[in-house]
Amino acid sequence: MVCSITLLKVRSKRHLLSYLGVVGVGIAGLCIYRSVWGSRPFLERLARADSLIAQERKGAALRGLARMVGHARESSQYLSIAKRQMELSASAAALRTLQRGIRRSADDGRLAALVIHLLLREARFEEAISYVPRVVHKGYESIGAEALIKAALIGSRTGGDSPSRGSFHSERAEHVPEEPVEFSQVQGGRDQAHVTAFPLDRGEEQFRVEPSPPIRHTTGIALARIAPALWLAAFGVTGMHAFLQNAACAYARVGELHAAFRLYSRILGTEAPENTAFWATVAYDAGQFSLVFELLPISLARADLFGTYSAASTHARTHLLLAADAAFDGGDRARARAFWYAYVDRFPGTSTHALYNLALTAPHAQERVRMLAQCVEGDKTYYPAVACYARESIAFRAAHRQRDSVTELLSERGVYSVQMEQEHFLSPHFPVEARSLLAELAQEAMHGRADVRFALEYFRFCYPAQKRLQGSRGALWQLLEVFPVDTQVRRYARWFFFRIGEYESAFGLSDAGGGPEDAFYRALAAASRTGRVESILGGLVEATRAVEARSAAFANIAIVLERMGKKTAAAEHFVLAADEATRESVRQLQKEAGEGEAEEHPRARPAAGKAQRWREWYQRAGQLLQQQGKTVAARALLQRAQAR
Repeated sequence: MVCSITLLKVRSKRHLLSYLGVVGVGIAGLCIYRSVWGSRPFLERLARADSLIAQERKGAALRGLARMVGHARESSQYLSIAKRQMELSASAAALRTLQRGIRRSADDGRLAALVIHLLLREARFEEAISYVPRVVHKGYESIGAEALIKAALIGSRTGGDSPSRGSFHSERAEHVPEEPVEFSQVQGGRDQAHVTAFPLDRGEEQFRVEPSPPIRHTTGIALARIAPALWLAAFGVTGMHAFLQNAACAYARVGELHAAFRLYSRILGTEAPENTAFWATVAYDAGQFSLVFELLPISLARADLFGTYSAASTHARTHLLLAADAAFDGGDRARARAFWYAYVDRFPGTSTHALYNLALTAPHAQERVRMLAQCVEGDKTYYPAVACYARESIAFRAAHRQRDSVTELLSERGVYSVQMEQEHFLSPHFPVEARSLLAELAQEAMHGRADVRFALEYFRFCYPAQKRLQGSRGALWQLLEVFPVDTQVRRYARWFFFRIGEYESAFGLSDAGGGPEDAFYRALAAASRTGRVESILGGLVEATRAVEARSAAFANIAIVLERMGKKTAAAEHFVLAADEATRESVRQLQKEAGEGEAEEHPRARPAAGKAQRWREWYQRAGQLLQQQGKTVAARALLQRAQAR
């Protein structure tokens, strides 16, 4: 009995194993069948749908295709169904099919590209751009670019902000600002310099060679935050240079200037760029000056071909000024002046900037005044030229008054030495009377029709420049009454009152636009009320944040520390003040004045005046260290003061 039971168990196990083996073989066979023949029912249904389409049985074909969607497993199957639905003009059904396919195969760019195509056909731009990230780096970037561009076009026409969502950001584009990008618009590293004068020594102004304005060739189309990859894809498909230029803009806007410049190499060597001035600007911003000069003949030739009022002429004007900037920045002043002269000859009606730059780089006073006079006669509202012209007039009169009596007597008798003849023939001629010009412009400014700086310049011409204080307080208070909240007027008035010892009036103007200088004057006012000199230190430290006031702030901190008996700290701050002033003015002289021109160049005079301050500050620091017994450091500073 026991033996029979054991035998039964063994047989049961054998039957079970045999059964499991048969089931396993069946499952494997089914898997192989599905992998090899599983698509045959789908292909048969697809053939049936094609037959119905051929028989023009549209309704039956669409119903069959709709049922097939539930049996589709691969992205190619969804594409096959959607293609036939589109052929039957059932775009809505095709869109649903593709969207279902995307949910199943999210990484297939073909499905998203076809969805974008369908949505663009129906002008559903906001929905289309939401699919753009799915086509990038999938070989379908061009359709994504088309969606973003069309959305931006519609947004600009309707006053909207499209694309408002879904604008694709690549690894670079995620830093692109919210402002719109415009067709062929350069956003380079240089600011447009409408104002070229800035405060120097609290009331004096220094002038600089003016850079050309950045190129702006726009069509008024707001194209926001589109990634460079999309622009490049559009360029690859169409070959249109505008797309390549906008890719360069996208890189430039996030500071990738060299990446923007490298895009120029995509233009074939046998093909000239459509906008040479654009690529010249990109090259300038990337520091590649050679391309600026290389493309200039093309810009000028196109301007000659298409005429004065063409876009090519506008590009040529910008390009010529840009070439002058590149030459000047490269240290070739003669070449820069040649470009500015060429600009004046070619475009005489728009040559204010070029004439002004020629004046600042002129080799002698006569040439400088002649260029300034042309500039003023062409545009008397251009403040930098008018201010320089007036100051040259003041300097010439002051020099003429200093002539000795013997020279005056000889000139009256008609007797001239070689030096007198040279001075006579090189003396500047002022065709416009500076005082009357400034008086006219000051009146215009008082009525809000001209730059307020003309009113300040006229005040400076009448009082500080003439070393005359009588009536100056009343004239300045009159300006403050006309311009009670103007920052420039309040700052100048505060400086002037301090200069003449009207401290209470200066303290009353402590609020002049905010910033470190206001903190400095508030600290002075507090110190004058409390009598504690150390209370001024906080304001002075804050004033060091302003670049133009840094050397003066360090010097004032040193003076306060010396009064407090902290001589070592005072010496350190005197050195900081001298070093800061040295860096600022030496750079200025090296760039703006060539060898042998220091006395002639308008920027050399204030810089030369600062040299005395350097010596005084280094010398005072050395004296303080000597008092502390630090003879080695003191001797080094005193030698530095003598060397400069």
